[in-house]
Amino acid sequence: MSKKKQGFMPRIETLVIIVFFLSFLIWTASKCKTQAVMEELNLKQEKEEAEAQALEMERLAVEKAKADAAAAALASAQTNPQLSTPQTGIATPSSSGAFQGGSNLFVTIDGLNMRTHPHLDSSIIVRLNLHETVQFMNEVTDSTQAINLGKAIANEPWIKVRHAKGRTGWVYGAGVHYYKMKNPDAE
Repeated sequence: MSKKKQGFMPRIETLVIIVFFLSFLIWTASKCKTQAVMEELNLKQEKEEAEAQALEMERLAVEKAKADAAAAALASAQTNPQLSTPQTGIATPSSSGAFQGGSNLFVTIDGLNMRTHPHLDSSIIVRLNLHETVQFMNEVTDSTQAINLGKAIANEPWIKVRHAKGRTGWVYGAGVHYYKMKNPDAE
């Protein structure tokens, strides 16, 4: 009888050890899976942060280029008295579509409104098409206005321009640029 008791105890001990071992394997497998999911989420978040940072850098570069171009236009107007005096004639486009004399700006928002005064409540003179050319009239408002463009809120001054058909009015600063491009913030 003593042989049966000795043979029975090692079987129970072996069974308990196997159960603990299997429990340990299941526990470690679940921890490994959780860690892999967390690493994947961290990589995705780092990628999104890098993309957001790249977009912010691009936006800052565009703003700096716009500020540099405006400063150059103002400096040009100060050094060239012909540009700072009002022009009495109507600007006519050359055969290439650009204006004779003065600085040309390109429309960066399709359907941009040229208005009679530098605010949203004034009446619309003409709707401008994307990449249409207008002439900068060397007048910019002293203050800026925050306007929602769809993807972002721009805070820009109003700019006085002359249309190719001779009409003069005001456009929002985020809607024109010295280079032909499309404003990435506009819908």
